[in-house]
Amino acid sequence: MSDGPRTLLEQEIRRRGWRGFRDVATAYDSTARSLFPKNGPTLTEATYYRWLGPGTRSLPRPDACAVLERLLGHPAERLFGPPLDDDPHDTYHLKELIQMTAEEAATDARSQAASISELTIDHLRDEVAEAARAYPVRPPAQTVTTGRSLREQAERLREQTRVPDQHRELTVLAGQASALLSVAVFDCGELPAARSLARTAGLYAEVARDVPLQAYALGTLAYIAYHQGQPAEALRQVRRADALGSGVGAQGRRRLQAIAARALGHHGDREQALSLLAATDEVLAEGATDDLHDIGGEFGFSAARCLMSAGTTALLIGDAESAKKASRRAHGLARVDDRGVAAKAAVDLGLVLLLAGELDEAAEVLAPLWQLAAEQRGTGLVQRAGRLRAALADPQYRDSPLALELAERAEDVLRSGNARPPLAP
Repeated sequence: MSDGPRTLLEQEIRRRGWRGFRDVATAYDSTARSLFPKNGPTLTEATYYRWLGPGTRSLPRPDACAVLERLLGHPAERLFGPPLDDDPHDTYHLKELIQMTAEEAATDARSQAASISELTIDHLRDEVAEAARAYPVRPPAQTVTTGRSLREQAERLREQTRVPDQHRELTVLAGQASALLSVAVFDCGELPAARSLARTAGLYAEVARDVPLQAYALGTLAYIAYHQGQPAEALRQVRRADALGSGVGAQGRRRLQAIAARALGHHGDREQALSLLAATDEVLAEGATDDLHDIGGEFGFSAARCLMSAGTTALLIGDAESAKKASRRAHGLARVDDRGVAAKAAVDLGLVLLLAGELDEAAEVLAPLWQLAAEQRGTGLVQRAGRLRAALADPQYRDSPLALELAERAEDVLRSGNARPPLAP
């Protein structure tokens, strides 16, 4: 280089005390990454010496010009022009610096204020709620496709807004979609993937500080652990949800209580399980609400679902009378859009009747199980069909044609559950 700078670019490099290519490249590349997080320009040694060398210079590519302008505070045309007077009070230099500073501040402010339409968020919120409410009448595989799309929409929108309230709302919606996905994947028989998605929902909830969503995600982890034969782990997850404190409405609390009761029954803790069963009606009468569980559908926990779960718990602890009573009530409350609940309650009631030797009545109440389409038979129902098949193998039914017919039907349900195609990656 000559004693004096040839260009404003060289002058600004000297003013900053940068000594050679490495110092300039470090500052340049850092600025490039902030402007262009993906595929930004980089400064090579050859380009650096070409920019500072003698002779006529053409302007670099637009992205490189943008980096230089942000880094050095001058338009690219000026940077490759003659240097300015070194006097810091030079009028032209000061005016140019003020203009550049104002433009940068305005650009940064616009970036921070970037937002999306509230109507867009409202539409996504409605779609998530609709997917949750429609879950009982849709095949789980369909909800996997829908839930994945909803989560991706929420993530795309999160990247487009800098408004804190919008960012939090979209984080919650992404978490709700993940929570719905975890349930659907569970019903497709993919328990490890369901557990991973439930944890993802919980992470979204922690980021957004959304207590109902945290409780739901932990409850789902508990439910999965229960179905994997891990009652102690199920109870641990319920205790974590209980420790969240206030913020969970009655439906969320009754869901956690139902899962805990079943885990206790599976664990053999008859006394505590009975205590929770005795409080079922009390929990049903509570009126507290929250923004997640009161959406309803899969996020809710209706009286029918609560009673159905109570019947299952009673079966686990060998309380046939309570199981019969709760299952009958659940079966009676289940509406047309609760066909899965009705089928589960029917199987529990059928099991009670089979244990009591009432084969004909059991055959009659099992009708909802056979009527449910194969693609809507979730993991919980398929597992119940396995217990039904085992009960029909009791020696008292060995020579019964009706028992044989019911056993074959139960095996069909088991085959339909095991024959589900694996989920697409």
